[in-house]
Formats: sequence, structure tokens, C-alpha cells
Amino acid sequence: MLKGLYYLDNCPSIFEDYLPLNIALNCSKTSVNVWHLRLGHPCDNVMKQICKVFPYVNDSCKNICDICHYSKQHKLPFQHSTTSSLNCFDMIHTDIWGPIFVPSIHGHIYFLTVVDDYSRHTWIFHMHSKSETRKLLLNFVIYIKNQFEKNIKIIRSDNGPKFDYTDLYNSYGIKHKKSCVGTLEQNSVVERKHQHILNVARSLLFQSKLPKCYWYYAVNHAVHLINKIPSAVLKNKSPYEILNKNPRTYLSLKAFGCLCFASTSDVNKNRLDPRASKMRFYWF
Repeated sequence: MLKGLYYLDNCPSIFEDYLPLNIALNCSKTSVNVWHLRLGHPCDNVMKQICKVFPYVNDSCKNICDICHYSKQHKLPFQHSTTSSLNCFDMIHTDIWGPIFVPSIHGHIYFLTVVDDYSRHTWIFHMHSKSETRKLLLNFVIYIKNQFEKNIKIIRSDNGPKFDYTDLYNSYGIKHKKSCVGTLEQNSVVERKHQHILNVARSLLFQSKLPKCYWYYAVNHAVHLINKIPSAVLKNKSPYEILNKNPRTYLSLKAFGCLCFASTSDVNKNRLDPRASKMRFYWF
């Protein structure tokens, strides 16, 4: 048997519904289908360009190629949402990040992210397992009601079962909106927030040269900074400024991992003992 040729008995029947096999394998035919096969299923625009340069390539037949649909089909472009919340906590976006292959120094491998749709203010809650999600969501709903005198109206999440707490939502009058299966774009606010948080957290870890297990503190510090930094989505205001209706300040900021001296405890300390200990600074 010649190299590159196979017995017809061993050939898959890929052409049966698309093109008669004798036409597909006959090099003397000049229909557009044969040239489409020879050229590896190019799109119509490419075929037109080829026909202009090589006149012997025939572009007269306009048969639909099923194989192109099987091999190249993708989702239609996702339209960005034009709706927006009018007040803080009208809608919050939630998602769980993890697991991470390096547990934190406290044993966490997940964190729950909550983003307010109006202010884009972000909260994160570290978790050892996903089973902690319900309790953390309940605590967050109560926290917002007590501290901001607001009621959360809508919670948006992905389609995963980890946010199916119908009794919890009904007891507080919260509407739960879920994204469609395989459509992360519908939960894009928190998905992009995860990317932003991790980009900043990695920078902080590299800058401080701390071990990876300290990602717990790097992520916390990253969220603290993101909430204080102006955002183009918010017309160059910060999430903190919109949520608290107060101007932000950077006077208390320190570089993550920088040298600091912490006062020592007065317990069991005599007058000749050190009054401070050398440490590394991180926000928590």
C-alpha cells in the first residue's frame, strides 16, 4: 500500500452525508466542494481570495459544508448587559474561587467573593470547604442590614448547586438569579473581579518574597487596595467612596510585606526588655 493511501474498507464514513465518496476522492472533479476539501475547509472569504489568485479553483458551487459546522461552530458573541443597579445592594454578585493547590497558613483553599453591583465594592470570605457558603451568605445578609440599613434584593450567581439556598432567600425576600449553564459571561462582574484580585495578590507576593502559603493575606490586602483605587467603570471614583459616601484616603497605606516594628506586650516584661519586635506588615 502506498504511503498516505488507505483501503476504502478502513476509511471512516465522514463523507456519506456530505458528499458522494467517489466525487470527494476524484481529483479530476472541479466543484467547489472538492477544492474546499483539498484546502482544509477554509471559510468563504478565504476561498474568494484564493479564486482571485488561482482562476482554476472553481467557486461556483455554494453547498453548505456540514463538516465546517461540526468542527468550527462556536457561541455567538455575548452582548454586554446595559442594565445597572440604581442603589447599593440592589444586586450583589457572588462566586467561589478555588480550590488552590497551596492551602493558606490557616488551611483555607477557597474564598467566597461578594461584589456589589452599584458600587463594585468587594468582600471576600475565606473557606476551608464549600459547605461554609450558606452560613457566610446568611451572615453577610444580616451584616448589610445592620451596618448599612439596606436589604439585599437580588443575588446573582453561577448555575452551580453551591448557591441553591431557596429557604434562605425566601426568608429574606431575596430574588436569586442564576447564569445559564456554560455561560460565565452572565456572571462576568465577579469573574473579572477574581482576575483582578489574583493579579494584585500575585504582585504583592512577588514584591514581598513571601511563601505562597501567605496568599491569604495577599488576597485580603489586594481587596483592600482595589476597594480604594479609582475605577473607570465608576467614572474614576473608588468603590469605597461610593459605598461609604466619603472621600478615600491613602494616608494609612503601607507597602505589603515591608519592615515594621510592633510593640511588645507589657505582660512579663521588665524595664530592660525590648519594647518592639521586628516584623513584616500585611493588612488583614
